[in-house]
Amino acid sequence: MLTEEGLDAIDVPAFPVAKTWADVCSALDTLATQPHEFQTAFIDSLDWLEPLILAKVCADKNVKNIEDIGYGKGYIMADDLWREFFTKLDVLRDSRNMSVIC
Repeated sequence: MLTEEGLDAIDVPAFPVAKTWADVCSALDTLATQPHEFQTAFIDSLDWLEPLILAKVCADKNVKNIEDIGYGKGYIMADDLWREFFTKLDVLRDSRNMSVIC
């Protein structure tokens, strides 16, 4: 799963570049629930995933900036999404026997 452009030269199957948190969840859920023969999930990259998580929190709270939610509260909400992300990776590892590289 890609969260940034730039890996066009590598000839491997990949989902389209994730532009939203929903795209990320959709790709991981597809790997977890649909038949496939993939043995490895490669996430590139986490630093580009973070803005998608922060954007999701802002959209959910209808604010433009995570700081507008209140001191530290937006980041706690973001932590919940990070935990959801890593739980989805655990599913790939534990239920689908996939290696996960971030």
